[in-house]
Amino acid sequence: MEIKMQRREKTKLIEEILGKYLKKQGYIYNGYTYSVKGWRYTKTKDNVNCMITIDEYGNAIRLWLSTDAYMQGIITDKEIVSEENYNANILGFWDYTNKEDFKKILEIYKDALDNKGLALLEQISHHYTSIRPTADMHKYLYENHEYLNKTYRSLFDLPVKEFDENFIGDFLNNKLEKMNNLGSEEIISNLLGLAAIYGDTLVQNLKGEWIWETKQQMCWIEVPHSGDFPIITIFNAWTYKTMGYMENYIKKNMEEIFSYSRLCTGNTCN
Repeated sequence: MEIKMQRREKTKLIEEILGKYLKKQGYIYNGYTYSVKGWRYTKTKDNVNCMITIDEYGNAIRLWLSTDAYMQGIITDKEIVSEENYNANILGFWDYTNKEDFKKILEIYKDALDNKGLALLEQISHHYTSIRPTADMHKYLYENHEYLNKTYRSLFDLPVKEFDENFIGDFLNNKLEKMNNLGSEEIISNLLGLAAIYGDTLVQNLKGEWIWETKQQMCWIEVPHSGDFPIITIFNAWTYKTMGYMENYIKKNMEEIFSYSRLCTGNTCN
């Protein structure tokens, strides 16, 4: 028979079964997080936040592990629970009908974390590369985008008034291909220059504006019905290139922004 469990009761069980174990591993309980509709435990190591989340959907829960390390993904419960114990539904959530079901799922999660999960979480708690965006870079780009755009257009022999998105997309992708033999500092400097050119192209073509997002401490390009973080796009494109996939990432990203912005101009878009 299905018995509706109150959140307070579920929270108590999570703290008893998972919380006590995770506390010994250095994790702190952050309570029920409404942004993910679930319970979260965190641990900070070398300025990287490691997160263990149990979110819910109706009478079902799932476990996933993540960090805020640059270009690291998430670990799902399917990756850490043994095949014989894995019992998620088609959406990846574990159904329960009563308290005993709920406790059994949590016990499986606890064993999975102990046997494999925490070790895998440790592996993704490091930045994929040292060439990654920082708040200082976002601020520098925002304050110096005009200088960087002019300087790097000149350095790369790119006309000051060349704004064709297809040409610029190919141009920026090609520049990434020629940076393999540069040192880290020079790569970062070039990426900031490319971010300025990229942002300028959005602004000039779509009547955009450079914005400083105070809360996020990030540089944003606002265009009608859309926008982008130029540093994120350019640095991600570089990292994807080093990984060997997502060719023409910049051009594809630009095409999506341009298409959506132009489609919505004069229309109502959500």
